[in-house]
Amino acid sequence: MSSSPRDVNSLRPDTSDLPELVAAPPVTPLPWVLHAYGHSFIEGGDDTWGPQFPNRLSSRLASRLRAVEINHAKGASALCCDNEPNREGALWATQGGWVTVFQTCVPESRTDHPLLCPQQLVVLMNGQLEMAIAGPERTPLLYPGVLRTVLRRLRAGALYHDTHPSVRVLGAQERYEGTTRNSGSGMTLLTNDQATVDIDVPEWYPGGLSIDVGGTYYEHAAADVIVTLDGKQLGVLEGTKLAPATVDTENPDLSPWSYRIDGSLLGPGKHRIRLEYVNVKGWGSFNYWQIEAIQPPLILLPEAPRMPGVWDTAPVKSNFNVSEDDRLVIDALQRGVAREFTDGNVQYVPIQDLMDPEAKLYTPDQLHPNAHGADLIAERLYDHVVANWTREHALGTATTAPRERTPREIQIQKVRSQLGMVRRRIGV
Repeated sequence: MSSSPRDVNSLRPDTSDLPELVAAPPVTPLPWVLHAYGHSFIEGGDDTWGPQFPNRLSSRLASRLRAVEINHAKGASALCCDNEPNREGALWATQGGWVTVFQTCVPESRTDHPLLCPQQLVVLMNGQLEMAIAGPERTPLLYPGVLRTVLRRLRAGALYHDTHPSVRVLGAQERYEGTTRNSGSGMTLLTNDQATVDIDVPEWYPGGLSIDVGGTYYEHAAADVIVTLDGKQLGVLEGTKLAPATVDTENPDLSPWSYRIDGSLLGPGKHRIRLEYVNVKGWGSFNYWQIEAIQPPLILLPEAPRMPGVWDTAPVKSNFNVSEDDRLVIDALQRGVAREFTDGNVQYVPIQDLMDPEAKLYTPDQLHPNAHGADLIAERLYDHVVANWTREHALGTATTAPRERTPREIQIQKVRSQLGMVRRRIGV
């Protein structure tokens, strides 16, 4: 499999030429609905539902945008691969991770136009605590695949599980019924070489929209998947090269995979996608296929900032700390994955330059932003939203376009911004 900078199916993106910071382009109009995914950093820390609640950065961003906030962040790491709530001794809460993305972002199958995505604006705070990289076994090759799979799900306009009539499985197989949040409605296990999955794309398919296929591996199972479109081989998903584990304890939903068929290869009308499983180790997996939305949401990926505290002193203990080296690797990989979405609707947002460890920007645990820290991050995210969102985008996603601000509202916002700058300068 090739590994060019824009190979959206590569194990690891090329990050050699990424800039240190990404500047926001000129300002344009605002969105209406904000979906926030992540962990306690975006949620507000150990006082999520107490006095700190209004200080969380997602609420402050929603207030600036005059947007409806739907916050899915409730503990756990945003893309943590060890997020298994039904396992005895699980480290994490049952919400907040990539698990939550898969549970909440399940668009209904559509059979007419337009294919609209249920998400409009997303903040995916996915940098901290990634056990795909940090922890006792460092497996950075796992992280890009997890992030891609989550981003593709967020951009989907139609989703079809392995039990849908459009899917036909040939060869030895077993049905794994979902018992965890990660596995969702379950998946099909293909247990021998040359077993295949045929996918019939319907005749009403409008063409030009990317199609993703995906699944999940665990217990060291794996397979390589040959992807064919209308009888022509497109490429191979090398599942045997996916990292099989990040921690010693078995996790049933450790290694998600997805393969993207670029929309430029797909014209209007019916298509046949075939997945042929080879080099099967234990079994190969198939979970779903999906059509990307005509107008995908705007997704912001905030940088993972350096935190002055350590988890050994945190209110909720962890068995590892994320080093500065880990943070830099995570940061480079997420930027590399973000730029694979060439339509510009996945935006990496730098925030480390805002979070001076010497300034009073963190709560006493030194791990979560306080009101001032959350305000700084919200302002930066706001700048990127208004720079990349257009009124046409809002209308194209069936989002209610916001009304124009009144002169009084504009003046109030200016005064608030000026007061915030003064407070930060004097260290209040």
